[in-house]
Order: sequence, then structure tokens, then C-alpha cells
Amino acid sequence: MENRLSRDLLDDLLEGIPGEVARDRATAQGHDLRVPHDLVVSVWSSDAGSRADDRDVDRVRTAIAHQRLPCLVTRTHGMVVVLAHHGLDISKLYDDLCRAHDHTDGVVAKGEPAASPEQIPGAYEQAQRALAARRQSSDPRGAIAYSDLGVDRILALDGNSGEVERLINDWLADLMSYDHGHGTDLVPTLATYLDHGGKYDDTARALSIHRNTLRYRLGRITEISGHDLADVETKLNLHLAARAWRLRRAPSR
Repeated sequence: MENRLSRDLLDDLLEGIPGEVARDRATAQGHDLRVPHDLVVSVWSSDAGSRADDRDVDRVRTAIAHQRLPCLVTRTHGMVVVLAHHGLDISKLYDDLCRAHDHTDGVVAKGEPAASPEQIPGAYEQAQRALAARRQSSDPRGAIAYSDLGVDRILALDGNSGEVERLINDWLADLMSYDHGHGTDLVPTLATYLDHGGKYDDTARALSIHRNTLRYRLGRITEISGHDLADVETKLNLHLAARAWRLRRAPSR
């Protein structure tokens, strides 16, 4: 019953409810919402897309208990969502969850601290953005905070959607059109190549293809797009466009 009440309250907080209502309900359950909170989401490979499982929630509760922080926990859209008193160490949480799951193929992502209940939905959105960015990166596992995103933080902002979509279309439109019409993966290949700093061996390994296949694809990318991959400024713009393409098309939930 306690877990159910906790889930119901957190589900409502994620959607957004008035601060006084939120604080009163939390107080009735013995949780203090008058202090800043961290909003964290976690996904493991076996969790994504599966039905809610209280065992996954219990793993997170146990891991957070090691840090002695009061928390509310729910599970939604294949994620475990945590609202804990500010100060949660997400690197330690990730390590503890790795041991609990017996593998490392997961991500723990945190939004900016929420100083009030009204800020919780925003922190939830930030945590999902950080999660999507990490899962689409060259190292799609581990712990990440929204504040660590760097340029991805700008590319992920909804307020920039118009300019970001223009960036994507200006630099990747021909490749996206070709992929769509021919069932190829030139844009993901380019994104992976740029994420790995133009290193052939690392890129080929990440894509599970032969170096010759990678060389052929990069040649086609140059032919179709007309962009010179040896030009520094061109590579920067292509990299930004490719990262934006990934972020905009990655499911946030």
C-alpha cells in the first residue's frame, strides 16, 4: 500500500499539481517536499518497453537506501523514476544498480534540482533529455546529469526546435532522403564516425562493419551530400546536425 501511494503521488507530481496540494499529500505520507529534490530516471536494457515490475522499483529503493535519502519511486514508460532529497549521487546509484541487475547495460540520468513541486515536471523532462542523449551517444551506458550535456543541452531545448530542425535539414537533408528511399544507414554512419573523432577502427567496431564497408559508406556520404569531410568547419556543422538529428528522433520516454 505504501509503495502504491508513493507511486500515485509521484505520478501526479510528474504531470504537475499545485504546490500546496503536493506538499500536503507528501506530508500525509511522511515525505517532506519543502526541501530541494533530485529527479532521476533509470533504464536497463531488460527494462525498456517492458511492463511495470515492482522488482525493478525495489532495486532502486534498495540502492537509494544506501545513500540514506528519503525518496518517492514509480515506474512508467519502461523507466524507473525517482524523486529524492537533493544530494543523490547518481554514479553510486548506477554502480549499485549494476550489481543489482548483474550487468552494466543501463543508464541513470538526472535533471536539474527542483526547488519546489512546481519545478518537478521540468526536472523530469530534463532527466529524459539527458537519458536520450546518453543512449544515443558513443557510450550509451553509465550516469549522466542534464548539466553535463554541453552542446546537447542547447540542441535538446524545445524552444530551439525551429532553428535545430533547420540545422538538420541544411546539412543532412540529402542523406536523410537517400536513406529513406534506399533503406540505407548513411546518417547513422556519419553520426557514429563523427562521434568517434573520425577514427576508422573505432567507428567500424561501433557499427559492427568492416573498414572497407565504412570507407565505401563515407565515400557515398561525400558524393550524395557534397560535403568535404576533411574540412574542419564542415565536420563541426555536420557533427552538430547529426547530434541534433539523434536527439530529436530519440524517444524521450
